[in-house]
Order: sequence, then C-alpha cells, then structure tokens
Amino acid sequence: MINFTATGVVVSQTLSDTIERLYGRIYESLNSYEYKLCTMRDIDNIPVPVFVIRPDYPPEIAAKNIAGEVSVAFFIDETGAIRMPAVTQSDSQILSDLAINALRQWKFEPPTRKGLPVLVKAVQLFKFVPGSKVEIKAGP
Repeated sequence: MINFTATGVVVSQTLSDTIERLYGRIYESLNSYEYKLCTMRDIDNIPVPVFVIRPDYPPEIAAKNIAGEVSVAFFIDETGAIRMPAVTQSDSQILSDLAINALRQWKFEPPTRKGLPVLVKAVQLFKFVPGSKVEIKAGP
C-alpha cells in the first residue's frame, strides 16, 4: 500500500515554458481548421465552374410544352464538388429531376476564404423553354 500526502504545493514555471505554451497556442490556431459554412460574401472569389453539364431536355417533354424554371440550392465543398442539391422552387417535378441530375455532375474550383478551402452555399437557376437550349443563370 502506498500512502501519499502533500502538505504544500510549489508551482514553478520558467520563462521558456511560458513562451513555448504561448507559441504552441498561436501555432495551433494558425494550423487548425474550423469547418463552417460560408456565404458567397465570406469567400475570396465567386467559385468558377470547371465542368458543367447542361440538363437534358428530351424532345418528348418539350413536345408536351412542359416549360418553366427550377431553382436549386446546393453546397460547393472544399474540393469543388456539389453536395446536397435541393430544389427550392420549381414549375415541374420532371424539370426538377432534369436540373438536379445535371447539377450533380458539375465541378467548381474549390471555394476559399483567406486562402483556405471552405464549404459555401450556392443557388443555381435553370430555365426550360421548348424549342431552345436550357438557360443556366446564376441564382439570387
């Protein structure tokens, strides 16, 4: 059996211990990565698409005069990939499916904030007009 008793405690810290502890905190904060959602206002530049697929607009759908707009909200991750696309406004479920299927294949330059890759929310608008190509416009 070991019996340990302390009747007084002396704490000693050298100057080098203090400096090492302070620099360690600074170094950790510079190299730590805080994962949080950024808005377009927060990032260094608006993400540029590097690979875009225009939604298919099959002739049989256009022939039925199924037309309208689809607005899709999504996230662009730190690699430039599309994550969690969700339709926020649509004139047709069929058009929504076409827009989502195309958008899932898009690729962007990775968004950055202060030079570090970040996650950002974006919105894309697709306009389907029979007899023409699908218009792709930047969202609000």
